[in-house]
Amino acid sequence: MKKPIRSGKTPSTTKSKKPSKTPSTAKERTPAKANSRKSLKEQEYLDIVEAMVIVVGKNQTVLEINKKGCEVLGFPRKEILGKNWFQNFIPKKLRKNIQNVFLQLMAGKIKSVEYFENPVLTKAGEERIIHWHNSYLIEEGEIVGVLSSGSDITDRIRAEENLRESEQKLSTLVSNLSGMIYRCRNDKNWTMEYLSEGCTALTGYKPQDLIQNHQLSFGQDVIHPEDKENVWEKIQFSLKNSEPFQITYRIRTFSGEEKWVWEQGRAITASNGDLEMLEGFITDITAQKRAEQNFEKSREELRNLSRRLQTIREEEKKNIAREIHDEMGQFLTAMKMDLITLEDDLTEDQKSLREKTQVMAGLVDSTLNSIQRICMELRPQVLDVLGLSEAIEWQGKEYERNTGTKVDLIMPRKKLNLDQDRSITCFRILQESLTNVTRHAEATHVKIKVENKKNHLVLKIEDNGKGINDEQLSDPTSLGLIGMRERTIAFGGNVTIVGCPGKGTTLTAEIPHK
Repeated sequence: MKKPIRSGKTPSTTKSKKPSKTPSTAKERTPAKANSRKSLKEQEYLDIVEAMVIVVGKNQTVLEINKKGCEVLGFPRKEILGKNWFQNFIPKKLRKNIQNVFLQLMAGKIKSVEYFENPVLTKAGEERIIHWHNSYLIEEGEIVGVLSSGSDITDRIRAEENLRESEQKLSTLVSNLSGMIYRCRNDKNWTMEYLSEGCTALTGYKPQDLIQNHQLSFGQDVIHPEDKENVWEKIQFSLKNSEPFQITYRIRTFSGEEKWVWEQGRAITASNGDLEMLEGFITDITAQKRAEQNFEKSREELRNLSRRLQTIREEEKKNIAREIHDEMGQFLTAMKMDLITLEDDLTEDQKSLREKTQVMAGLVDSTLNSIQRICMELRPQVLDVLGLSEAIEWQGKEYERNTGTKVDLIMPRKKLNLDQDRSITCFRILQESLTNVTRHAEATHVKIKVENKKNHLVLKIEDNGKGINDEQLSDPTSLGLIGMRERTIAFGGNVTIVGCPGKGTTLTAEIPHK
């Protein structure tokens, strides 16, 4: 690695005392005719050692190395022995410095350092950091070399550096998060064990104010009083089901500001399964929440406006239908009576006038029928006079008579009792649905089912046509579908439409009683 000698690991420059006389195992002091059996035995002992063992003579050559040392360097033993240790196995950038230290050691000018770290150069060109334990080799009171045993700590150092780098990256990431990371106990104070620096930006409090409830607790002093119990119950429910939790709630900051936050967390358990801590992340969603509230307020205002316009429209239809029925109906009825009287007054020789009178009477009848049909489409009198149940039955029969499509009608025994606005909404949804069946479904059978449940009325229309597809359902130009949904939403209800290709479409509308 880049720093072969660590702080505190450099050799001392203090003059050494005269080395004490100790036995030596170096080849420099071994007679040429030494007992070969003894040498082999010594080599076996060295090879058993898991650490790298090396003997470097005063002339800087390698006199001995064990099996582990060969493995670290990547060379066979015969290619290491006799080679200059510094020229062959120390990286060039450090060679001169370490070589000078060795020469001073051999000259007795400095003391040997027991623990020392430096990189060595392997056959593959890789640098491996070795942690050495050093001792002199003495022959007749003279330093003749160094015996060193070393541990390869490269992987450990790299792991430490990677860990430091990861911790630095994590620290940078955490500090840039728009929220705070926490670790806390599962109690109603949510006693904090750790809080990231984002705590201050989010709550106005410093992390140390909340950790271990030093000055105040997150659960009792930060979470909004109206949301405390809800937060507790939701988290406990998730923990009980061994699930991560996601919750939205309000907090009160140091300055008294109310914020909306979103929290995601999970349980940290011990090896025996016991709950130890909770860990998670909390972020400010106040702007998003306010935008949602404003959007929902706008939607509610639009729905109220739409509902008001629908009411006005229905009233106008009702008034127009009444005017047409009463005024034009009476006028045409009087005209028909006059034509009948005129026909009776004509003589037998006025045959052409009699025929014209009869044609005019037929036109009056046709016009009266058209007026009746228009009035029924504008506002069926049966809906206002007899009620919703009879209006649905009438519409079903009319549809079957006009289209030839078989209609099955299933109605509750008790009369439907909705207020006028809801009754109109239900009836208009039925009309629009049947119109869509005629235009698009190519159905031969329609089933209309009405259920009067405890809190709401359910209207279900099923056909056996070709089935509506997803593209048609999501088409923004399908104003009929949009209108049906908006009508029900205005009363807190909903409309669902499900299509099955080749099997038909089912529309279900749910309209609350109140």
